[in-house]
Amino acid sequence: NVIMQNNNEEFVKELSTWVARQKALARPIGNEIYLVKTGWEQQIISNDAKVATVETCMELEDAIQNLATQTIFIPKNASIATQHLNSIVERNPIKKTIFWENDTYKA
Repeated sequence: NVIMQNNNEEFVKELSTWVARQKALARPIGNEIYLVKTGWEQQIISNDAKVATVETCMELEDAIQNLATQTIFIPKNASIATQHLNSIVERNPIKKTIFWENDTYKA
């Protein structure tokens, strides 16, 4: 019974991570940049061990250059302005999936 419960919990975690990513991927706001809304989506994506969380332009540059990093999360309180985010993404040839938590962005 404990094994079944652990398998169910792992399945629910994987499913909720997949759903959160799919919802964000449906909101592209730039080349490889996707909008994440505050709440359950943000919590699931930011807690994913496969996602690098960055809060500064330097951390974003490092994460983009890191070949082991495929997915990046930028929380809404990060000190990365929209123009800097776009500039960093555009000048780097290494493409990553970037989830950006922002409740006020208007396309």
